[in-house]
Amino acid sequence: MINVAICDDDHFFCENLSSFLTIHYGDTIQTIDDFSNGTELITSLSQSETLYDFVFLDLFMPGSDGIMTGLELRQLYTHHNLMIFYITAFDSQVTTITDIHPFAYIKKPLNYTFLKQKIDAALNQSANCSKYILLNTKKTSYKLIPNDIVYFESAHHKSIAHFTDDSSLVIPISLSGLSSAILNEHTQFVRIHSSFMINLIHVEKVTHSHAYLKHNSVLPISSTYRISFFRRFREFFR
Repeated sequence: MINVAICDDDHFFCENLSSFLTIHYGDTIQTIDDFSNGTELITSLSQSETLYDFVFLDLFMPGSDGIMTGLELRQLYTHHNLMIFYITAFDSQVTTITDIHPFAYIKKPLNYTFLKQKIDAALNQSANCSKYILLNTKKTSYKLIPNDIVYFESAHHKSIAHFTDDSSLVIPISLSGLSSAILNEHTQFVRIHSSFMINLIHVEKVTHSHAYLKHNSVLPISSTYRISFFRRFREFFR
């Protein structure tokens, strides 16, 4: 079950979107909350234990606008696979957005076929990200939470998992073996180097040669993996 927030100062739009979600995804959605601006949303999050999985966020609102609110959400949701859907009336607005990685842009007025396609894709990606990573060796079984892993590092035919709390775990499986075990099912992970496999949900920015991850990790992107990485990066955040 997922929690949804709709943040838009157009109350009629909020009601229409909420009705659509209830009709088509009532069995999947636990709660739908609406907010008239970003300040209300951020304030609510600081006073509540609710974690939102999908946030529909208008770009232009009174108070904190969609861009500032999106940045604040990314800072708050460091351990949670939050999907941001930007709501916009103009294509030109989306060019100002950086470092937020919205899942999709939803134009007004709503195209319900397009909207359903994007929500279905987000639900599928969210399901892949939420499954445990189960690894078995001769002596030990491991059950890892994907969103807690920032990246894997190769070390002498073993792998080191680096976590969001700055802890690490040595796993007696090579990085190539680990890649074969998890990449098909856990689509947020991608190889960027013979020594590194990163979690895309923790990427803050990328350059031609480096990936900048949360928790101040900067890792090289090798020429061998560069094309496949950027293809996967675009697909994941499309």
